[in-house]
Amino acid sequence: MDIFEYKVEKVGGLLTFRSTKFVRLQTRCTELGKQGWELVSVNYDWFTVTYTMFFKRIRPNKTI
Repeated sequence: MDIFEYKVEKVGGLLTFRSTKFVRLQTRCTELGKQGWELVSVNYDWFTVTYTMFFKRIRPNKTI
């Protein structure tokens, strides 16, 4: 059942402005969406001020 492949992306950091993080989040989601990735979940770590995004897509040459 290895139909899907997964990817984890992190955006943010202590020295990044909130508006910059939002632009990076949107840009990265758009880029990966065009490549067939689907955003599954987003977690926010208040201590490191970082967003962790989890993506998945169907592996090439696989079907459900």
